Amino acid sequence: MQRLKDFMRLRGNFMDSQWVGRVSPSLPAGTVTPGTAVTLTWPAGAVIHYTLDGTDPRPPAADLPEPEC
Repeated sequence: MQRLKDFMRLRGNFMDSQWVGRVSPSLPAGTVTPGTAVTLTWPAGAVIHYTLDGTDPRPPAADLPEPEC
């Protein structure tokens, strides 16, 4: 049982380390007046992708590079 507990703890720690922090907008979610400046802040080293029309900014899977083995 201890091995299972150790595995779960280590696995949980690993999973937690794979996430970057949240992106923080300077304004709350919702509609803004055209011309309003909105600043996005994110953790150092992270890359963010966003759109202005609500579509998914990620490229289709076919456009992603092949993983290196």
